[in-house]
Amino acid sequence: MRMINRTIRRWLLAGLIAVLAFAAAACSGGSSGGTSSGSTGGSSGGSGSGGQSQGQSQSAAGTSAEPVKISFLHWRTEDEPALREIIKRFEAEHPNVTVSMEIVPPENYVQTVKTRAISNEIIADVFYMHPGDLFITVAKAGRLLDLTDEPMTGRYHDNILPAGQYDGRQYGYPYTANYVGVIYNKGLLDRLGLTFPGTWEEFLEMCEKLKAAGIAPLANGAADGYPVRHAMYPILSQLAHQSSYGSVQNYIAAMMEGKIPVSDPVLQEGAEMFRILAEKGYYPMENLSSKYDQASALFAKEEAAILMTGSWAMSSVLQQNPNIELGLATIPLRSGPAYGINMIGLIVGIDSTSKHQAEAKAFLDFLSSPEIAKLHQEMTLIPTLIKGIESDDKLLKLISEKMANAVPAMSDFSTKQAYMDAIGDLMARVLSGQSLQEATGEVQKRFDSIAKE
Repeated sequence: MRMINRTIRRWLLAGLIAVLAFAAAACSGGSSGGTSSGSTGGSSGGSGSGGQSQGQSQSAAGTSAEPVKISFLHWRTEDEPALREIIKRFEAEHPNVTVSMEIVPPENYVQTVKTRAISNEIIADVFYMHPGDLFITVAKAGRLLDLTDEPMTGRYHDNILPAGQYDGRQYGYPYTANYVGVIYNKGLLDRLGLTFPGTWEEFLEMCEKLKAAGIAPLANGAADGYPVRHAMYPILSQLAHQSSYGSVQNYIAAMMEGKIPVSDPVLQEGAEMFRILAEKGYYPMENLSSKYDQASALFAKEEAAILMTGSWAMSSVLQQNPNIELGLATIPLRSGPAYGINMIGLIVGIDSTSKHQAEAKAFLDFLSSPEIAKLHQEMTLIPTLIKGIESDDKLLKLISEKMANAVPAMSDFSTKQAYMDAIGDLMARVLSGQSLQEATGEVQKRFDSIAKE
């Protein structure tokens, strides 16, 4: 990769900081447009404080016999083929119900849901949420239907249900989980006589050999903002797990209370690792001006060896290049053992202001059935969290094996997304060439501001 001069580095840094600042602002409100996919008829709008007693279209026997359209909102463009097939099957079993699917780009999704949650506008009859901050914000706003006593609750693994609970009640179901680390091109490494390493020194050696062969070691697509966070979560979660706090959950709890400064050893070590990767040219500067889709395409074309993201991206890569042989790993730390990272992929819930709660429950119940959950995971290569599902798929088995010995992602416990955005800013600054000392000072100002909120 060609070197980029200091002027261009500054330009990239300014642009990337603007992207990350927008992402932080998106979490605090404002309006954002989305793109519709599938049927585009009118929304099943509602207003008021929500709850099961509001106007519902069901008869005493359950769903209405009259034609009903329910809305389904998410950001998972990669899952669209699977969700279209699931909707097709649901509508075949419920001929009076039409499901209108709306897909909002990931960079706009949090803003869209939060804006709808604090207004009288329906979010959607059924919709996805990120765990942590977004789920808690929507639950606090009273915009989620209580699912505690629904029979389908019992189909989910008990140990993951707390991610969808608020104030002791079940308001959403953690539906998928992902292994977060890196996806690598195993076939490419094999052809070069390389294997994915287990130590930091060996990792740097592998990256140097890839670079010498004219292949970008790492692809990320940081211009979209969120891919930087996906790149940092595995490293920082490993470090937090091994910190004096004893666990990722304890570390993030302390951060949410304003007790973790940017100078904390976990954040400093993670940023230093990123700085080294950028300085050596293993994280090319082009990543900072590339979007996620561009990075994914670069990886699928075998022009980059490693994609810094989670297992959720595997199906999209295989759609672009069915012949690519993929592996999953995590970037090893400079000291201490390496751990894989598990991340709750999404939480699915029902808007409490829905006028079609029976039909929304029927759709959620359908999604929660073992048969459909298995179909979902086999089409998306993302494990679903329903009991009793097994698969013979080679990649799903690989993901499950990796997840069995992994620790939780820090984002699963974050109740203030602004902190995650600020840490992403820290990583972006050092990747862009800013000194760690200067970057620490700038980001500490954001930490101080968040702590006062």
